[in-house]
Amino acid sequence: MAEEIEILKMLDESKTDIVKYILAILGGLGGFLFGYDTGIIGDAIIFAEQTLHLTSFLIGLSVASVTLGAAIGAISSGIISDYLGRKYTLIMDALIFTIFAILLALSINDLMFVVTRTILGFAIGVDSVIGPVYIAEFAPKNTRGRLLTFQQLMIVVGIFVSYWVGYALSFSGNWRLMIGLGAIPGIIIAAFRFYMPESPRFAIIKNKVNELNQALKRFGLIVDQTAIQKVRKLQEFESQFSARDLFRKAVLPITLFAIGAALFQQFDGINVFIYYSATIFEHLGYSPTSATFTAGWVTGFGNLYPVFITQFLLVDRIGRKLSLVVSFIGMAIALLLGSWLVSLTSYIAGLSLLAATMIYLFFFEIGSGPVLWDIMPEIFPTALRGRGSSILAFFVWIGDFVVSFTFPILLYSIGISYVFLIYGIISALGILFFWFLTPETKGKSLEELSKELWYSKLRKA
Repeated sequence: MAEEIEILKMLDESKTDIVKYILAILGGLGGFLFGYDTGIIGDAIIFAEQTLHLTSFLIGLSVASVTLGAAIGAISSGIISDYLGRKYTLIMDALIFTIFAILLALSINDLMFVVTRTILGFAIGVDSVIGPVYIAEFAPKNTRGRLLTFQQLMIVVGIFVSYWVGYALSFSGNWRLMIGLGAIPGIIIAAFRFYMPESPRFAIIKNKVNELNQALKRFGLIVDQTAIQKVRKLQEFESQFSARDLFRKAVLPITLFAIGAALFQQFDGINVFIYYSATIFEHLGYSPTSATFTAGWVTGFGNLYPVFITQFLLVDRIGRKLSLVVSFIGMAIALLLGSWLVSLTSYIAGLSLLAATMIYLFFFEIGSGPVLWDIMPEIFPTALRGRGSSILAFFVWIGDFVVSFTFPILLYSIGISYVFLIYGIISALGILFFWFLTPETKGKSLEELSKELWYSKLRKA
């Protein structure tokens, strides 16, 4: 049924013009808010722990609480976006982030700090799902990976900016201003998102013909009433599927792959380097200001430049599967080598940690980081994309919560060398997982993927 729809074919074969790039940036800008919060907390927590009298347990809980909220937001995002639509869900997220970034900066005790970070995380979790879904639903098939990578690009730009804001304010120790500045991009993003059209594929499955026409005009596509009639037939076809179908035996391997991919992305330890980079360098003997400066250069810059390589050279050329496999090979080598080197003298440990971190971040950002967000909306059909993507993102945030909560405990109990060893072994297992189980989505329309991965199997079942 889906292959007969002229409108979808026009979208898939349309030119990737400036309008699509702008909309991809707007859809992915929630990633900037996530990246800023993720990066700034590593600097802010060094100073906030003194003001709020945080123990090591509360430090872990304070950092990890945003991921717990994000998990709740992620699993709720499909229901929310099915009701509000993709566009207004993204506007809602930016407004919530703005309000609670301000409240977080005004925290008067550890309870308020944890609660506001949890609600802030809720908005981040919803946006982490619906941002990529929105982009995927209008992107041409041959450049979909490039446009989806704006989500990860915005994350690392947010992280990069946060490190330098953190460094600039580290001399005064003003952690409240570090956090509160996140409200400025939040309100700007919310304002610009009002000018976005609704997702055309969402408009199709919800039979919102007026919104569909408005979106198509924004993309420079003119359609006649015959095409609109075919859209209604597709809506009738898609409406027979529900969230229960995600767990039917015939397609369960796809759902399980999504969950496994999410957990591997987090259990490779990436957010240890993001949340706790300054803490790690301080643990190796750096002063708080020097630790913040080093974290800004190493983690901030190390996250940023590889994304451009992925976005413009890799993801739409070599494909998602090979990008993921190469990524996990590189991360495993960096972590295992780093585990050995940091066990040596403190001077060598400091230098080796710098080198291992740069290598690790390079390989994460050419595969595991951006490609997971690319593949998340691609492997689910339109009728189930919001709900299916929310499951994958839920496990991303659960994995993030586990890693960010347990790292301070592991750091002070078994040491950084053994922590690296654990993450290195997990990354090595990830090589096998992605080599054997990743479905290739490069160059295929969303409807082709839906038919291949879902509808043909559900019909047989």
